[in-house]
Amino acid sequence: MDEYIIVDDAIPKKFQNEIEDILLGNNGFPWYYVNDITLTKDKIKKTGAFDLTPAFNHVFYDEFNTTNNLIYFVKPIIYMAADKINLDFKRIIQARAFLQIPTTKKIKANHPHIDLEIEHIACIYYVSDNTAPTILYNETIFNTSMSEITEKKFTPLVEILPKKGRCLFFKGKYFHSSTTPKDSTRTVINFDIC
Repeated sequence: MDEYIIVDDAIPKKFQNEIEDILLGNNGFPWYYVNDITLTKDKIKKTGAFDLTPAFNHVFYDEFNTTNNLIYFVKPIIYMAADKINLDFKRIIQARAFLQIPTTKKIKANHPHIDLEIEHIACIYYVSDNTAPTILYNETIFNTSMSEITEKKFTPLVEILPKKGRCLFFKGKYFHSSTTPKDSTRTVINFDIC
């Protein structure tokens, strides 16, 4: 696989609309508050990170401890998108959704991070259009550690705008970050596969 691949209309339009309605409609989808869109409480403590960006998340699946029946609703996204680029993978390691609400906060990029410290491929599915891009950086797990994220100057490799139905695949070795939305809710589903 290339360093990153963008797949537009990764799934059919009707499925795109249904996912958007379930996650963002007035139907009681279970979102859970997190102190930071990127870092868990443990990582906040380890890195000494500040300028936290509160958000909401939902864990569909984590092969180590969490699963719920909604995984069967979102699982076809990764299968259809991977099929479009002839990407064969063995398993889903985790699948999570993230929701950021618009803010006037001055920070552009949230904390650079990697999802997992094992070899994997990350896939971000964009639930709706937004002007807050995902940034992939030149820095990788091989030349930067998570403990450096608050001190290091990261250099952007590429910025990808959220577009409804778009999937961004990239090698999990790359540090990446979301950006804080200014105009509308930013909602993604993040898969990590190997």
